[in-house]
Amino acid sequence: MAGAASTARAQGRLPNLDAYLTIANDYRARGLSQVASGASWQLGADYEHASGFFVGGLLANVDYAIEARREQPREHVVDVYAGYAWGRRSWRFNVALGRYVYPDIDVDYDYTEASFGASYMNRFFYSASYADTLFSLPFSAWHQELGVAQPLRWNFEISAAVGRFASDAVAEGGYTHWNVGVSKVLRRVGLDLRFHESSLAGYSHVGNPGAERWVLSVSYGFPRR
Repeated sequence: MAGAASTARAQGRLPNLDAYLTIANDYRARGLSQVASGASWQLGADYEHASGFFVGGLLANVDYAIEARREQPREHVVDVYAGYAWGRRSWRFNVALGRYVYPDIDVDYDYTEASFGASYMNRFFYSASYADTLFSLPFSAWHQELGVAQPLRWNFEISAAVGRFASDAVAEGGYTHWNVGVSKVLRRVGLDLRFHESSLAGYSHVGNPGAERWVLSVSYGFPRR
């Protein structure tokens, strides 16, 4: 994946925008909540050259329940990434390298992740990502996800995805997650209502327990300069 940015954009359904702001009642990454309480905001921007090379970044607030008693818990995440995208007929592919940075904390959680994505007719999607060390711990991590989307009339779209996260950094060595929802684009504003669920029951540094939850997000795409 292109990191957390890809998640935020999927929630807002705002294609072809250089910069965006998303406000939501939760922030999901790898199927888990990144916000234990309160609202979520994500500010992102990306640029893709005509050759297919792209760069981007995302800044978001985070709040992990497992760190509630820590003097300096993670409060923000910065995701910067670069990669290359190409296509052939109805297929689109991309590869990327991303870096997750958690500023102003007393523990080094920063790590690097490589990702691959493919789509067919902009309807069927597959993504995979790998990190050799997760949160600077001696645990590698694999994440894979399959998705499907179907446009409807009046700029509505229904979509769903199922994914699997595998790492010794979480209980039982991994978990499965899925979501289904509907989105709509109104000029520069994207609305998304989505139901999330995961099989992870315990707290972890990857995210908060994956209880069933509806997530409503509103995204705004800034005009190009």
